[in-house]
Amino acid sequence: MANFIKEITPTARKEYYCELCGGKINKGEKYIRQTYSDGGTAYTTKSHIHCSKLCELLKMYDEYGDDLTNRDFEGCVDEYIRNKH
Repeated sequence: MANFIKEITPTARKEYYCELCGGKINKGEKYIRQTYSDGGTAYTTKSHIHCSKLCELLKMYDEYGDDLTNRDFEGCVDEYIRNKH
């Protein structure tokens, strides 16, 4: 299991892709960057602020923890829409 190190909200200096939805994080846009370590290897994840908030709202991190993939994200959003709308 990965160990959380830190989270920051920088402004993108270049284009990135959200690891949750797969959409573009545009240059100049604020985003969430989280740093983790796992077995001596450090890595970062990048996501839209709204995607990260949606994960919290739908409790995706409780269910998937650090192993949340963009497929899991899409599945949770689809399920929520089907059940609620």
